[in-house]
Amino acid sequence: VAALLAKLALLDAATAADAASMFNSDAAGGGHGGGGAGLGSLLGRVSELIASADTSHAIVGVHILESTVLEFGSPSSGATGGGLRWAEHALARRVFGRDFLLPAFYTALRALERIRSQLSPPPFGTPAGSARLGMSLPSSMANLVNNCASVLGLMLSWDFDSGPAADADAADGETRPGLNATVVRPPAEAGDWPALLSRTELLSCAVEVYAAAARGGPAFSHARHELRQLLIMLASVSHRVSGGDGGGRYPEYSACVLSAAAALLSAHPLFLAAAGGAADAA
Repeated sequence: VAALLAKLALLDAATAADAASMFNSDAAGGGHGGGGAGLGSLLGRVSELIASADTSHAIVGVHILESTVLEFGSPSSGATGGGLRWAEHALARRVFGRDFLLPAFYTALRALERIRSQLSPPPFGTPAGSARLGMSLPSSMANLVNNCASVLGLMLSWDFDSGPAADADAADGETRPGLNATVVRPPAEAGDWPALLSRTELLSCAVEVYAAAARGGPAFSHARHELRQLLIMLASVSHRVSGGDGGGRYPEYSACVLSAAAALLSAHPLFLAAAGGAADAA
């Protein structure tokens, strides 16, 4: 509901620029006509929920964040949420993608970092090189892990390649930009996306949480699926992030992806069982 009201408030503005400015307003109340508290304040509230000591509050915060991304990012045939025409939805989508998608991603990333901070030490005797992949999480974190990985993967699937033509009215059934990208490729000029996605810290954090979820048993079954999808999206980050010339940190990032894949395989129970059998045979 909050996301839909924010979208309607945006469309009350005369231009997208006015709408973006209004979204940053911290004015209270007003609802549809006055713009409400704005998306900036909404993200601030979500951040407070994520930082709460109560895990259930953090889960609610991530759920609000995912609902907001879906409201602005999902394509639709005919009328969209709130009975909007496609052109109106496309305008709201463009402003959200330009001004609020990256802050929303950082908000979800704080939830992932919170989860990482809850990792328990690995069993005694775990080799130092694999210690970070031998940690575990309490089962009470399973839903938060699932929701957090889901919304991060959702934002990475944002279709960044839709051009100005996407703002025009489209016939039912016509392809429209949405949350369906299979390669993460924000344009090089897209703010701080390249700086974020070329960092290996994000990938390393997701790998460590996945390794912990893999040790978590049935409670983490859904979380493992969402984390695998997130890792696939992170592995698909386009070289365009580094300007498309192979420079920057893209080679380092690619090496980190390969290293993470090898580390996860080496820690997999089937691999360990096979290695143990080979050692016995020798």
